[in-house]
Amino acid sequence: MARRGKEKKKEEFNSFIDIMTCLAGILILIILLVIVQIQEVRVLIPTPMERVSDKAPIFIEARNNMLYTINIDRIKERIETAIAELTERSTDPDGRLNQREFLRQLGMTQVEDEGHIVDLSFSLIGQYALRPNPEILGYQLPEIAKERDTDWFGSIIRAIDRDREMITFIVRDDSFDVFRNARALAWIADVEVSWHLVPYNEPIKFGLSGETPFAQ
Repeated sequence: MARRGKEKKKEEFNSFIDIMTCLAGILILIILLVIVQIQEVRVLIPTPMERVSDKAPIFIEARNNMLYTINIDRIKERIETAIAELTERSTDPDGRLNQREFLRQLGMTQVEDEGHIVDLSFSLIGQYALRPNPEILGYQLPEIAKERDTDWFGSIIRAIDRDREMITFIVRDDSFDVFRNARALAWIADVEVSWHLVPYNEPIKFGLSGETPFAQ
C-alpha cells in the first residue's frame, strides 16, 4: 500500500511538472510576441482636430501613390482663355453667339495642366472639374528621411509662407501612404495642412467661389 501511495504521489507530481512546463512555454511565447510587436511599432502622429483657417490653400493631389500640384490660378486662366476662344469661334459676323455650336465645342475641348485634364462642361454650372491625366507621372515620396529642401516636395515646403499659406491635400483612396509621408513632412516643418478624400475615379471639383479650408 505504501508503494502504491508513493507511485500515486509521483504521478501527481509529474502531472504538476507538466502543467508548469506548459505554462512556462506559453509565457515564453507571449514574451517573444511582445518583443516582436515592440520592434515593429512605428511612431504615430495623432490627427489634430479640424479648425477654420483663413490661410490660402496650396492644393496637392495624392494619386497612384504619387503627388501632383494643382495650380488653381493657372487653371482658371487657361479655362478663361479656352472659353474666350470658343466664344469667338461660335460667334457669327453679326456678333450673335451660336449657343448650340458653342456647347458642342465646349464638350469637345480639353484643357490640360500638368497632371490634370479640365472638363470644361462643368463650367456651365460654376465649377472646375479636374480629371487625372494618365500620361503624366507625379512625384514619389517613399521615405521621409531622404527628402531634401532641393527636392520637389521639399522645395514646396521651403517656399510656403507659414503665416499666410497652408497645404490642402486631395487624397485618392489608393494613395494614403504617400499622403501620410507628405503630411508628416509638412507637420515637421510647422506647416498647416488639411485634406479631403476623393474616390479614385471621381473628378476633383472646385466651386468658383472656393471653399473654406479647415486646418488640422
